[in-house]
Amino acid sequence: MKTLVVKSYAKINLALNVKGVFADGYHDLDMINLPLELHDTLLINNTESTGFNTVTMDDYSLGTGFSKTAVYGIDILQKNTNYKNKTHVMIHKVIPMKAGLGGGSSNTSFIMKAINSKYNLGLSNETLAEMSLPIGSDCPFFIYCKPARVQGRGEVVKEIPFVDYYVLLVKPEKGCSTKEIYDSVDPHKCIHPNIDKIEEALKNGNEDELSSLIGNSLQETAAKFVPEINQVIKELKEYGFKIVSMTGSGSSVFALTKDKKFAKKAEKYFDKKYKTILTKTLK
Repeated sequence: MKTLVVKSYAKINLALNVKGVFADGYHDLDMINLPLELHDTLLINNTESTGFNTVTMDDYSLGTGFSKTAVYGIDILQKNTNYKNKTHVMIHKVIPMKAGLGGGSSNTSFIMKAINSKYNLGLSNETLAEMSLPIGSDCPFFIYCKPARVQGRGEVVKEIPFVDYYVLLVKPEKGCSTKEIYDSVDPHKCIHPNIDKIEEALKNGNEDELSSLIGNSLQETAAKFVPEINQVIKELKEYGFKIVSMTGSGSSVFALTKDKKFAKKAEKYFDKKYKTILTKTLK
């Protein structure tokens, strides 16, 4: 098998509303998700050297969670299709861990999509999304990897028009555990951004309205673990960004602008204090 080289993209949650908790413990979510050009690179090969599927990374300082979920994705494909080859995936990591950018879910989804395409397994995106949901609530979104409104446990993915922005990501040194943040949030006390109005503001290109509407139900909880989140948001707004919020369960904060020169200048400024990445929304 010739090595498959696959880009595995990151995302931001432009807005995230935790509406409640289902009886099975999953959170009831309503989100606007935007894929980013920022990506990891996956090198996918068949292997005869082991009797099982393996995933390795070039930077284990990021942790091992990525590899475990990615192996799970391959295992699920093999249980549900005639694909039986033992597979090795090498991940060149660029997407930060514990950052709310969906790196682990992205890796898993893009591995599943690549194998499905390479071996003509015939699975639709809808089927892949359903199969990937137990791995992570972001996985179905990454199967489609388009700007979308995502609801329920993550299984309802409705594409929205392309949103064109430069995206400055600023991450405090300390990250956030997704499980810890979701376990700690109280849906009855957290903020609840109006996703209907946010989607409408996006459609109309009304940045003033968008900046006043966006929010993240998890931000207050995440900031208890990483207080720098609120400080970064404050600094980005003081610098001149209008559209600023935390993504996912943190700890990354994003700022959006259509001004490339302004974005590059801000990247240099914030890079002196924080881990900073300048990227764009994905077409």
